[in-house]
Amino acid sequence: MSSLKHCVPSIFAILLMASLSFGETIVHSADAVLLSTLLNDGGTLTVGDKTFSDFTYSAVGDMPPATAVNVIPIIDDGDFGLRFQAGFIDLVGGGASDSLITFSVEAPADYIVGANLFGNVDAASPGIATITETFLPEFSTTAITIASGVNLSASAAFDAPVQRLNVQKDILLFAGESPATLSFVDQTFPQVPEPSTALLLTFGVLGLLSGRRGRA
Repeated sequence: MSSLKHCVPSIFAILLMASLSFGETIVHSADAVLLSTLLNDGGTLTVGDKTFSDFTYSAVGDMPPATAVNVIPIIDDGDFGLRFQAGFIDLVGGGASDSLITFSVEAPADYIVGANLFGNVDAASPGIATITETFLPEFSTTAITIASGVNLSASAAFDAPVQRLNVQKDILLFAGESPATLSFVDQTFPQVPEPSTALLLTFGVLGLLSGRRGRA
């Protein structure tokens, strides 16, 4: 039994790392909706095995209004998520511009084990562009940040799987000698089967390994 307890986390870790890998992102543009239509009470968007709801949006400076932000379903290596597409911008002069997007994501049939973030911030721009994501209150110490000239993609693995997650996305742009721009942010959430299913799969793998050792 003690050997089984050590094998379960190891197999879970393998499944998790496989889910967090980045691949080709497939965009379903025909399903795009305006963020403004999701801000009303009860506004939801279902993408594959996940349901997104409780959207809020605020913008300061030169950032676009919610009526100019497209929300597009995407899938990346089997992980479903959203693309936020708009003319996010900070013009030269004045202070920084900032957009704050919050929403909830739920996976009724699976468990969310992490998050992937990608943005097309201009690495050659003399300005500053960052996207910082936090997950409150589930994981108060977990955050993902991507920044121009540093990293355009990042991932986080959660301490424990959850079926519902609250997400806060902060897009901050500060122009240099030319405007700082961003046209889209991709967000996907790796998942694993519910623990009982994962445990049954683990027992099956261990049984096969045990059988092979017996025949040897």
